[in-house]
Amino acid sequence: EETGDDQSNETGESEKSGLIASNLRMFQRNPQLMKVLFLAGFQQGNCNLAATFVFSNLRVQYWGEQMSEYQSIASILISAVAVIFGGPFGRFSDAVDRRIAVGLFAAGTFLPGWTLQIFGETASGLWLSTVAQI
Repeated sequence: EETGDDQSNETGESEKSGLIASNLRMFQRNPQLMKVLFLAGFQQGNCNLAATFVFSNLRVQYWGEQMSEYQSIASILISAVAVIFGGPFGRFSDAVDRRIAVGLFAAGTFLPGWTLQIFGETASGLWLSTVAQI
């Protein structure tokens, strides 16, 4: 008889169940997954650094009292783009090599920061970066 801590797998062997054990088995089956998760976290961390330390200061400097209004409009547009293009991008990623889809997604994630580096920390650079974010 099995206890709540053990589960039989397809070969009849007893395995520990639970979130940590299942995640460890998943990483054993797919060692490349750890690299992908690490790099995805690193990518998001880099993007969040720019948003936290650069974009927020520029918004205060150039948008002033309209900062909340402009950022709210940008957030609404970002959500609309996600809803409109989420399904088509999913079908696109199914049709092509996933590395191409992930590369496009990564480029889009970094685009606001790159735009700001190209056009500088100016009012126009902030606006172009905000459009790139959308």
